[in-house]
Amino acid sequence: MGKEIPEETISKKGTCCESNCTSSGRRGKRGKSEMIAPPKLVEDVDKFRSVLQNHEIVVVKFTASWCGPCKSIEPFFVSMYQKCYERMKEKVFFVKVDVDDLDEIAQENKISMMPTFIVFQKGKNIASMSGSNEGDLESFLQKNVLSLY
Repeated sequence: MGKEIPEETISKKGTCCESNCTSSGRRGKRGKSEMIAPPKLVEDVDKFRSVLQNHEIVVVKFTASWCGPCKSIEPFFVSMYQKCYERMKEKVFFVKVDVDDLDEIAQENKISMMPTFIVFQKGKNIASMSGSNEGDLESFLQKNVLSLY
């Protein structure tokens, strides 16, 4: 039959797209928009490289489990993902990388503070910013993601 999808990758109201779940963009029976699953944590180097290869635009949040500013910006990061997805659909993909788990990726991208956000287009780093200011993150994504389409 079809490809079996691990239970942990499926949201209650979404469909699975490799490692990140998104809604179909359709409205449910009661006219409400379906929720988009939050960005997933990439847990291995090969998966990270695959995400960059298989998606036109990828926004990566470099974070750590112990980082207070990373936790405080997370709800806003998720809301910006939803905004970008609603406008760009499958052209944009958001993920998170824990720098302690994927030190190799953090070093390759010269991560020196957290949170750091990097936009990759066709696998190439095109822009980055560090910090947890919501206004700065919104401007950064507007300029480097939303303005592309």
